[in-house]
Amino acid sequence: MEPGVLAWTEYPSTGPSTIDFSGFTWGIKTSGDPFDPGPNYWSNDTSVVHLGADGLHLKIKNINGRWQCGEIHLLQSLGYGIYTVQINSRLDQLDLNTVAAPLFTYSIPGQELDFEFSGMAGLIPAPNNGQFVVQPWTLSGNILRYVQPSIVQFTSQFEWRSDHVKFLTWKGWSAVPAAGDIIQQWNYTGASIPPPGQERVHMNIWLLNGLAPAGGVGDEMIIKSFTFKSN
Repeated sequence: MEPGVLAWTEYPSTGPSTIDFSGFTWGIKTSGDPFDPGPNYWSNDTSVVHLGADGLHLKIKNINGRWQCGEIHLLQSLGYGIYTVQINSRLDQLDLNTVAAPLFTYSIPGQELDFEFSGMAGLIPAPNNGQFVVQPWTLSGNILRYVQPSIVQFTSQFEWRSDHVKFLTWKGWSAVPAAGDIIQQWNYTGASIPPPGQERVHMNIWLLNGLAPAGGVGDEMIIKSFTFKSN
């Protein structure tokens, strides 16, 4: 169970409860009733969460008349350090009601660091479709929005320290981006930097307000890799 969760409902499923990805074991979120974010139904069905040759697949899928969403989370805290994901799918043309978060940490409400993408004019106001967030997002200076370009392969990373969080996303999968490949960056030094210890890394794709995809088709996000460095 994730930190801060007060209620959790399991339902019968043939899918696994954990998945091994990028050298870590991750729990797979499931719910028999609508549950946050959204709220949505969450599934460990292999059509929703599975590993392929190209990476981890998280999908929004209609199963038996219900739209199911995919989320995984680490089973332990990693604390301060550099968190990096390599994404292997376009996130600039998501459905109006889709939200994709290839990397975020969550501890308790109001203690969260997010990379988020959405259909334009969905969660993220147009003309933007990507954002860096330090929760609570309602505080002035705790969110930076930008336009995610039409690319398949890109990298998102944040460096989390006691006095700053540096968000960075760039084209391609290079370990260090060339200046011309940087899509957006943000160095946050405000008062909302969360403490380490109870946080867990998450990755998910879900439906805003639990609404069905406006286009009738569930989106998919593919993550090639996840890495963490404490130094």
